[in-house]
Amino acid sequence: MNPLLQEYGSSRRAHSRQSKLDLSVSRSLFGTLAWAWLFAAGLLVGSQASLAWAAQSRGSLPPECGNNVIEAFEACDGTSDALCPGECLPLGDPNECQCPVCGDAVINQAGEDCDGPDLGVCTAGCNPPGDPQECQCAAAAVCGDNSVQAGEDCDGTDDAACPGACFAPASLFPCSCPFCGDGIVTPPGEICEPGAAEVCNNFVDDDGDALIDCDDTADCPQGGTTCGADCLDVVACQPPTSDPAYIRFSNNNVSLDAFRMHAQFIPQTLVDLPIDGFAIQITNAAGIVYSAEVLGSDFMTKGRGRRFRFRGRVTDRRNTSAIYYLVVKKKAVNYAFRLKAYADFSAADDPRMTTHVVIGNDGASITTDWTPVRNGWRLRASDFNQGG
Repeated sequence: MNPLLQEYGSSRRAHSRQSKLDLSVSRSLFGTLAWAWLFAAGLLVGSQASLAWAAQSRGSLPPECGNNVIEAFEACDGTSDALCPGECLPLGDPNECQCPVCGDAVINQAGEDCDGPDLGVCTAGCNPPGDPQECQCAAAAVCGDNSVQAGEDCDGTDDAACPGACFAPASLFPCSCPFCGDGIVTPPGEICEPGAAEVCNNFVDDDGDALIDCDDTADCPQGGTTCGADCLDVVACQPPTSDPAYIRFSNNNVSLDAFRMHAQFIPQTLVDLPIDGFAIQITNAAGIVYSAEVLGSDFMTKGRGRRFRFRGRVTDRRNTSAIYYLVVKKKAVNYAFRLKAYADFSAADDPRMTTHVVIGNDGASITTDWTPVRNGWRLRASDFNQGG
């Protein structure tokens, strides 16, 4: 036989034997894995059944409220109510399968007027569990018994909130600590009390005469010292220096109107802008045209504490009605600010308007006629000289 053919035949028979061996090994391995998997599955099913049977036999399955059988963590269950006959809380109750007790925060048993936050008919609070009168209405506060109770800041000698300054039972504000607006000047925190007069730096018509702050010239004279909202002296209505401002009405029904102002004034009291903040209000004879504020905490401090900046998050003028951009600069003796805002200025239909700015406790105000321009109003330098 040809040696080459003989070698080829030997190689082919060897390859065939190897293929059969590999197939046999594969079948054997597959069979072993299949049996192993079936065995493990059987063990798993068997172990779960065994565990379930063991748990049930030990009584450790979760209790089932509503089956009339007292199980773990249950004080009662339906008709099994020996601890509280006829009062077992039913399935679905926040305290289901428990006996009602004082302290479960629900009025749910005879004799309870209240229970914690569930005050029922009580107006002065609820006596807590353990009190001789637990779950009964607390007694109303009695000013003059030297014991601070609900609704009292202090009471006689129990005056930790304001040592030696508690108002007496017969006073206008019995058992209260002094506060700005109580009509009594209490140093050192107060220098004055506004009483019934207009407060000139809070953008509120305090005396009900339809004149807000600096519009009420009888109580808030321009450049005069008055009592502020924090019972400290303020000069809230000094005139600002002549810098421009304008109101520009939108030329469509989508965008808001635009407002710009640049002005400066000299505060008469100490200013801490990151605490005091900034506020502005524009009014006319009909009422408020625009009002907005920036909290002190919203400012970013720049330039070694002499420049303060605020920028609103919304840049689309269709979606904002507050101050969009504000920079306040502290100069040698005065403060200058530059402001941009988008808002509805449709109420600005009268040329005579009052613009009132408050920085800290002081403010600047000007009442004058704005100059009509195309699509709005402008406050020119010459307009400042017409104020008053």
